[in-house]
Amino acid sequence: SANIKVIEKDDIAMEYENIDGFVTNRSDVAILTQYADCLPVYLYDSSKNVIASVHGGWQGLYSMIHTKAVDIMVEKYGCRVEDIDAAVGIGIKSCCYEISDEFYDKFMEKFGDGLCSNTFETVNGRWHFDLEKFAAETLEERGVKKEKIVSSGICTKCSGKFNSYRRDKEKSGRNGAVIYLKK
Repeated sequence: SANIKVIEKDDIAMEYENIDGFVTNRSDVAILTQYADCLPVYLYDSSKNVIASVHGGWQGLYSMIHTKAVDIMVEKYGCRVEDIDAAVGIGIKSCCYEISDEFYDKFMEKFGDGLCSNTFETVNGRWHFDLEKFAAETLEERGVKKEKIVSSGICTKCSGKFNSYRRDKEKSGRNGAVIYLKK
């Protein structure tokens, strides 16, 4: 989904359904999200002491969940986009993420050739998609400074070091991503 929960001072729930992102300024909260081949996108504004973490699967990225989190940080907490640091965590890379023509066409229709030519490639006549590059480039388009965006460069499927649904199917576990503010 592209649903984001802002964790307010009175929120005490431990788990949320149908939520793929969180934003907060609370230092007594750790945000944990889980992944297999999708990727975590972490956001942090040190000047306002605000954090966010979103689940960056293809559907969430297509819905721009990561830039929506930036928008919430700006609107709710007064963050300036140029002050936000972003980290794009481990996920499946284009080397292992083969997609259909329909998938590619859907992204082309919404985002156009410029972005798609940088984030899709053909390998042996089949389309491959780079979630990590897409997340980083769209964050930069939103105004996050390029030098403040870091990416892991690690593929969950072919590295063999992390859980991968594409590799292990139903036997796949989940990778966890945690972000919190120091007290």
